[in-house]
Amino acid sequence: NLVQSVYEVLLDRADIKKVITHSTSGYDILGSNRKLAAAEEELLSAARKELRLKTKLDEVSGQYDVIIIDCPPTLSILTINAFCAADGLIIPMTCEYYSLEGVSDLLLSIRAVREQVNSGLVITGLLRVKFDPRITLQREVSEQLSGYFGSSVFPTNVRLAEAPSYGLSGIQYDPSSRGAVSYKTFAEELVKKDKLKKLLKNRKREG
Repeated sequence: NLVQSVYEVLLDRADIKKVITHSTSGYDILGSNRKLAAAEEELLSAARKELRLKTKLDEVSGQYDVIIIDCPPTLSILTINAFCAADGLIIPMTCEYYSLEGVSDLLLSIRAVREQVNSGLVITGLLRVKFDPRITLQREVSEQLSGYFGSSVFPTNVRLAEAPSYGLSGIQYDPSSRGAVSYKTFAEELVKKDKLKKLLKNRKREG
């Protein structure tokens, strides 16, 4: 139902400051809808196509403590735009072997973005989703992730599927549910990790 969205912003057809909306849950949102799918083809011939999102977010980034970019589950020009604009990546993944192959391809793309456009891009962590430790295969994949990525794998795993059908966030839909509690815990872990990084960075500067 959006009159204008991130689609128009990326294609220089709208001012990002006018497209951002304030949600009832207290957050500002630069929304999207089905029109965004058309941006894939239209951006391919655009100048500095991989930096469109970064350029637009730079106009408003000073107003926010944190900006979260929700990416499509494919390595497309939209995803690359997010990589070029971001400081860190949270990689949500299911504990399945095909997902491991996907992460391998993702790491190659991240390396290319670092070398060519955004040298400061880091992997903040991997978040296991729909993880059930009772299933042997999922448990084995989880162990492989922990073995390779170590502390970059968030301790929390999240499961929450019903909320979107009600047009609500998981926290609003059922704040006491296991999934909502898991997301809250994950947010706390993320804040702690971010604070630790800033502390280490400040110490490095002082030392």
